[in-house]
Amino acid sequence: MFDQELPVSYYEEISQLNKEHHVSVVRHRETGRICVKKVLSVCDPAVYAALFRHPVKQMPRIYALYEDAGTLTVIEEYISGDSLEEVLSLCGPLPEEEAVRITVQLCRILSELHAFDPPLIHRDIKPSNILLTEDGQAVLLDMNAAKFMHAEKAEDTVKLGTPGFAAPEQYGFGSSTTATDLYAVGVLLDLMLTGTPGERAERISPALKKIISRLRALDPAQRLSDAEELARALSALSSGNGPRESFRLISCPVCGKRLPAGTPSCPDCGHAFETPAPSSADSVSGRGPADSASSAGTKKRTRPMLPAAALIAALLFLAAAVLYPALSRRPAAPTAAPQASGEASSGAEAPQASGGSSAAAASRIPAGLPGSYEGSGGSGLTLFADGTAVYYLEDGVFSEPADPWAFEDGRLSITLSKLNCVITADVEGEDFSTLVFRSDSGNWDAETFRKLPKEEPKYLKGALRSFDKAVTVLPDGQMSLTFDGIRFTVPKHYLDYRDSYDKDMNTVILSEADTDTIYYGSLLFYNDAFAHLDTLDVRLNFQGFAKEFLYSFYYDVSLTDVKEETIAGRRAFTARFTGETNNGFSGATGLDAEGIVAFLVTGEGDHVLRLCFTQNADSVTDRMEEMERILYDAAPVTE
Repeated sequence: MFDQELPVSYYEEISQLNKEHHVSVVRHRETGRICVKKVLSVCDPAVYAALFRHPVKQMPRIYALYEDAGTLTVIEEYISGDSLEEVLSLCGPLPEEEAVRITVQLCRILSELHAFDPPLIHRDIKPSNILLTEDGQAVLLDMNAAKFMHAEKAEDTVKLGTPGFAAPEQYGFGSSTTATDLYAVGVLLDLMLTGTPGERAERISPALKKIISRLRALDPAQRLSDAEELARALSALSSGNGPRESFRLISCPVCGKRLPAGTPSCPDCGHAFETPAPSSADSVSGRGPADSASSAGTKKRTRPMLPAAALIAALLFLAAAVLYPALSRRPAAPTAAPQASGEASSGAEAPQASGGSSAAAASRIPAGLPGSYEGSGGSGLTLFADGTAVYYLEDGVFSEPADPWAFEDGRLSITLSKLNCVITADVEGEDFSTLVFRSDSGNWDAETFRKLPKEEPKYLKGALRSFDKAVTVLPDGQMSLTFDGIRFTVPKHYLDYRDSYDKDMNTVILSEADTDTIYYGSLLFYNDAFAHLDTLDVRLNFQGFAKEFLYSFYYDVSLTDVKEETIAGRRAFTARFTGETNNGFSGATGLDAEGIVAFLVTGEGDHVLRLCFTQNADSVTDRMEEMERILYDAAPVTE
């Protein structure tokens, strides 16, 4: 029936959601679209064909179908969220207002299915087939048991359904009709309110009891059969004025166990949440993607990790919370910045450096002070006579040529922009053999430096460079990033950490942190070589693509100020965003963040350059304007 083998072959598997039932997460090789692939042996192909031609709101959209050897391969939209089954399992019964809200949404979906000609009956309404998305929407999954209604048939040819939710006619006592789905809706509503259908009836209001009783009538003729009518009846019982009570789940950042939001500590590993997450009565829209693993018995769909190159941004952004101590004296993986050439002697000059001190200032500097020093932790420092400095750490070097060091009244002061601090050492007389540097900043711990002989330290040889091949360190300490024919200029206070993607020309991450202002920020440049998207596709789907990109790092993503504009001569789509760091940030989960996301349609094949510039949202430092300048001052590279 369906000859779409070629379109289906465009998708490559990323991870498995349910190995037993042949459900996996796939990614389109050209567009980068994340989807779900299902290989079905029990289903009605005509049902999927109808949904392929006529998508239904709040159900996964069908992108491709292929039928072969008795199986149907389905490529459908990937939707992130938590299954209602897991929410009920972990959080217990729902408040009436919330249960009604979910049921009304479900009725709207069924109303669309029942409006097909002939009506399309789902026949498997149950908690594991209902997904709650980050914006509070209920999504209906799994049409494997669905069939078109045939009024002339006395009973169903194929008896499918889930015990407890299946109506009597699904067991051979008649043919499935629209009332069949509403029977399951009645069981579901009862379950959401009580936890156990048919028990604890005192939790249900009299008006709802009456509706549930009609929905669960054994005789289909006595049942409500119009989903839209049911939605109106339930809506009339809901005030809609109070705060929406939804239940969200979080994951333990240590062991990954799923827990209700507000849980003080993980019962498995004992991890205590520093700041209790919002209570389970918080809006479900405050939740983003779920875990990266799903049990075989649940339909919770978890957002797979984007290519590892993109996820590195999350790890660097985490530097704020995890690497602060390392930043104090020697960042764990400092920027691969300038390797200044020249002799490290007392009279050494710093080639390629600009902004040096005047001759008059230099004349006040003691002759024995410039030179190279070795720190107690293996780091190094070279002071050039022109007032510039190169500070060396275990994994690299960086210079501060635009912030000259100074010596006055026996005190040596050096401004280290990349560490956001000023360090000082008091010198007695003309003894420069040992310098002890201190700072009032939390970014620096006291460290002792010993004066080295005249020989040039190995780290001063060679030209200025960084770890990442796409980055060039400029004489003034700024970094020039050339990416896919576009040049970005990055302020000197950012660090280029050593990472496994330094040789990957498709990914660059730069970051900074400051313990004094509790500031951390990161710049991610990611060029997806497989994302061949034309301008129209990005224009129509930018917000969806952007959220899909950001959900690798954040929960509760919200986009504002969405624009289509021109940047560096390329068609660009930009937005401001806010979010909450997710499990990809390990110990930094739950931190508020804000930033800019931009897609530049560029290069041969119209692939997309994706940018994500981020900072924490609660610091006194604000780099957003600076991040905008990095983006909007970008220029095409001209030969």
